[in-house]
Amino acid sequence: MTFEKYYTPSEYFFGIRCLLCGDIVDPVILLRRLSRDARIPIPQGKDEFIFLIRKYLGVEPESSGPSTG
Repeated sequence: MTFEKYYTPSEYFFGIRCLLCGDIVDPVILLRRLSRDARIPIPQGKDEFIFLIRKYLGVEPESSGPSTG
């Protein structure tokens, strides 16, 4: 998978594309796969989208630093 920025005439959005089959997943597709709640806001930034990708794939979120304790 490769992370890409897609453009329309009036805006842009982030998505991931499979290099083998060409499947494209954008934030709207990913949200609908994660939840049936249509009221969830669509992520606008790259970091928010990567967070959703990690959640969808079941990957633990990256820590912001070493844990104490």
